[in-house]
Amino acid sequence: MTTSLTQELNQLASIVGGDDELRRRISGTGLFLDDRVRRNLVGFQTRYGSRYGSDPGRTQAAYDAWYAAALAIYSADAQGRLDGASIAAHFSRLVTGAATDVDPLALGSARIYLSAQESIDLVGASSALDWDTITQRVSAEVGLWCLRRDANGELQLGAAGLRSTPAGTTGSYDCP
Repeated sequence: MTTSLTQELNQLASIVGGDDELRRRISGTGLFLDDRVRRNLVGFQTRYGSRYGSDPGRTQAAYDAWYAAALAIYSADAQGRLDGASIAAHFSRLVTGAATDVDPLALGSARIYLSAQESIDLVGASSALDWDTITQRVSAEVGLWCLRRDANGELQLGAAGLRSTPAGTTGSYDCP
């Protein structure tokens, strides 16, 4: 069992090779990625690869943090008060409202909403970025993943069926 920090497919593939008995014994946990978050992650990886010619690794949480901080700063500045307390308070403007992806193309519309003193629902590349505005804690779902083989026999990380949500555990383990 591994954590999200060791979901590096290249490293796992070099260990597993063609040994399906070993492959079936490896699974792990990580933030559950719904379709929208997965699309944002793929978009981030694609833009990064196009610009820098390499894979960004597991940096999507930092990418999300940059977007959240930048938009909270923008929101505070748009209200005429740019100090630490105001910036911290403006993170609450990123939790509900029009769904807005962490994507350079979405920055313009995010700024329009925030300038008009409206909130947005920022959706990240690592999670849905749903944090409690009182406790400041993220209520992300955690999923179990496993190693699967695609149609070409290549190893892939795939959802294994189990998810832990704030309401409890759902699903059952399924990894061929």
